[in-house]
Amino acid sequence: MYGPGYATAPVVAPAPKPERHGFFASGGLWGGEISCDGTDCGGFREAGGAGLSIGYLISPRFALLSDTWAMTSQKDSVGVTFVTSTIGARAWLTPAIWIQGGVGVGHAKVTWGPFTTDSSDDVPVASVGAGIELLEGRSWAIDLSVKVAQGTKTDNEGMAVTTGRQSGVGVSFVGFLQ
Repeated sequence: MYGPGYATAPVVAPAPKPERHGFFASGGLWGGEISCDGTDCGGFREAGGAGLSIGYLISPRFALLSDTWAMTSQKDSVGVTFVTSTIGARAWLTPAIWIQGGVGVGHAKVTWGPFTTDSSDDVPVASVGAGIELLEGRSWAIDLSVKVAQGTKTDNEGMAVTTGRQSGVGVSFVGFLQ
């Protein structure tokens, strides 16, 4: 009971969200497409893959990171795989929304059945992405993100292979070591 002569209920303020700092790692699954113009590539193709990022939060809203992302597609016994590895930065615009960019290398491989038919050299790649934390805990988060990685054209023994572009939507689990 509350009223004159009785104590009032205490007001409890929520604890402030702890600031993140230090190392973090992220791994997730991706769906999207690969674009290429090389031999047996066939233009745009649906693709699936995985990604892994490892980074260090310099401040609660800015991190340097290494990002590896692979997508593969199989169509009519012809497979295309594109793998990118970049070094970049991630900035949180709000506590739950982030953007990132990086530069590095990419590599494409075209296979026919069990045989590798063409492969690119490592070529320069740039990537950009954005994400939102759907769920979070003190030392973890689940992100929904979009990303695009653009590679350049290379010539392998007279056979033009285009590493092209991969774009996708992914869901990742992020662990923050604090």
